[in-house]
Amino acid sequence: MKVGRYAFFNDAVFDGPVDFVLADIAGTFAAQRAKFQNKEKKANFTSMKVGDNAVFDSAVLEGEANLGSMKVGGDASFIGTVCDGPVTFTGAAIKGIFAAQGTKFQNKEKEANFNGMKVGGDASFNNAVFEGPVMFLQADITGSFMVGKAKFRDKETGANFSGMKVGGDAFFNDAVFDGPANLSFSNFAVLNLSGAVYGGALYLEGTSYKEIRAAAVSEEHKSHEALLKLVGQAAYRADMYGKDMYGNLEEFFKRQGYRAEADHAFIAGKCRERKEYFRSNDWLRWLGSWMLYLLVGYGRHPWQAGIPLAVLVALGCVLFSPAKMEPQKTEDTSRVYNRFWYSLGVFLPVVDLQADKVWKPKADQTFLRNYVRVLALLGWILIPIVLAALAGLIK
Repeated sequence: MKVGRYAFFNDAVFDGPVDFVLADIAGTFAAQRAKFQNKEKKANFTSMKVGDNAVFDSAVLEGEANLGSMKVGGDASFIGTVCDGPVTFTGAAIKGIFAAQGTKFQNKEKEANFNGMKVGGDASFNNAVFEGPVMFLQADITGSFMVGKAKFRDKETGANFSGMKVGGDAFFNDAVFDGPANLSFSNFAVLNLSGAVYGGALYLEGTSYKEIRAAAVSEEHKSHEALLKLVGQAAYRADMYGKDMYGNLEEFFKRQGYRAEADHAFIAGKCRERKEYFRSNDWLRWLGSWMLYLLVGYGRHPWQAGIPLAVLVALGCVLFSPAKMEPQKTEDTSRVYNRFWYSLGVFLPVVDLQADKVWKPKADQTFLRNYVRVLALLGWILIPIVLAALAGLIK
């Protein structure tokens, strides 16, 4: 079928199968409020070419509809359309905008498929309802992508936006996902997750963005807290992609000038990694990670090390009382003993404060003699960790 100008099927009723495969419409193709009522055979618009706009507003598609590889020179509009059967837009190319606000995809068994779809302008699915799975794999939207207040009802497969590319803002604000929501390896200029609800797993591994928020622009601090919580709830794999999930958020906070939040994201990622060590029974790495967390906050809070160090030295001050100490050499009997310098001298592995070379616990103080060894050993372990953290070697 080839039409030199316009093709109007507004309010038309199609009881039988419909075939527009390779149809070429130079102007607008309109099927507003049209009813495609055959449930046995598909309404087929595969590879159809429309020079201007394609309008299916308020249409009813009771059976399967295939709009794969459809090419539209203007806008494609499906506002308020009802799709009872499975629908596919695989490989469709829309030069203008794609509008599907309030559209109902009601088939619960088969997916609504938008894989590889290209849209030159915005793509809007605000307030749309997807009763079954929905796929946007490798979809390429030059403008903004909007699924604000959309409802994704499928609890098993859910909604898959993996590998999607959005040149403008991606609005998932107030969307409701009853099942999994997969944004893995997608690329967004701005990712807005404000108010979205996730009943299933959220996948953010390998997801990249220039800006991300989980609350209104005016509530920046609240957004940061929500983002950290959101990433903490997201599905995690103990590989580079799981780490990138936290790393990307850390880099975003750095670009915005929020150093404390960036450190928080980094530490949260390392804590998540530590939990994976525990689950996999990798006890040695778990213990090492746990020590780095407590001592120096994985290098981001080296001051934390001062707490256990001070406690150990202070404990030594209490234990190494003058009554329990004696000089190592008789000629040093006249020297003045100071319990602080002795405790600190034992603990520091390199610095020679001389006190620990002059004094020692008495022969009957077995516990103190052993504590001296333990304190010295802890000094050799802990001090290098602190120095490495200060030098930025722990990451």
